[in-house]
Amino acid sequence: MQGLAAAATCLDCHMPKRRTDDAVHVVVTDHFIQRRAAIRDLLKPKREVDELATRYRGEVALYYPHDLPTTPENELYLAVAQVQQDSNLSAGIPRLERAIVTYKPNRPEFAYELAHAYAKISNDVAVIKWAEETLRLDPNYVPALKELSEAHVRRGDFQRAAALMEEALQLKPRDAYALADLGNIYLHQHRVDDADRILQRALAIDALLPRANNTMALVAIERRHDRTAEQYFRRAINSQPDLAEAQSNLASLLARRKEYREAAFHFEQSLRSDPSNADAHRSFGLVLALLHETMRAAVELRRAIELQPRNDQARVDLGDVLASSGRYAEAAREYEVASRSANPEVREAAAAGLRSLQR
Repeated sequence: MQGLAAAATCLDCHMPKRRTDDAVHVVVTDHFIQRRAAIRDLLKPKREVDELATRYRGEVALYYPHDLPTTPENELYLAVAQVQQDSNLSAGIPRLERAIVTYKPNRPEFAYELAHAYAKISNDVAVIKWAEETLRLDPNYVPALKELSEAHVRRGDFQRAAALMEEALQLKPRDAYALADLGNIYLHQHRVDDADRILQRALAIDALLPRANNTMALVAIERRHDRTAEQYFRRAINSQPDLAEAQSNLASLLARRKEYREAAFHFEQSLRSDPSNADAHRSFGLVLALLHETMRAAVELRRAIELQPRNDQARVDLGDVLASSGRYAEAAREYEVASRSANPEVREAAAAGLRSLQR
């Protein structure tokens, strides 16, 4: 076996080590015994691919058979296929809605899939309409109860959201995700003891559930138990590093303790997962300013303002950062805009900033 070490065996050639396709930094032994190994470097590092960026977008077409008879059932399932994997939401949602209105299926899953698809494009009015239609067909359809509850959470109706999630849990009491969601709803209602109780149930089922750990940390913060909160936030992040809310929450906790360097790290991790979070950009910018990284701080604060143009407090913050680095004309422009804020405290802060530039 030319090119192999002296101690090599037949298995080294016919069962070689190679990199995996689904985990790019992992090397395994290929147990598929081949007559001849491929002529390529099986250990060459692979570039990680962003699956979301490369996911198929477009009409979902039949593979086999290429055609089906035009029947209500076929049209309904083809319409569902357009929306289930987010492949064709813009055309698939109206197609599925037309099919449901036209054929009036008496099974609840079609209306539920439409409600779930509307949730993906943040149309909560339609989510509520079609989730309620699902429950008309089957009052015990748990996914629709949860979808409807989540829509009411987004609309700020926590009383209705709690009632729906409680109903879902009566039907499926060991649903750890529903328990975590209900704990979050209770916390929004300032029912801290109820949130604690229900989250403990969720963690008894799945101790590593990220959402339950993140919300339990918020319960601990309500009780001023910051060290306990930190443990729960870190547990959530260890289970799901891309959980932006937990990363941002931990960063805020660390910033309050003046542990700015680590806080900046976690704000950055949070924004990698959710770059549209204006509050996180602003907080990150303030932490960077405290670390005397004024250029980066200004970038983050400008991004916060781009996302929330009427955030006049962020303009004052940006003015302060620009003034501290000697960029007085730019600082004055930010203070001038903020001085017209509807918030009297922000107006006073902006006026103080302008006075400081005149000294």
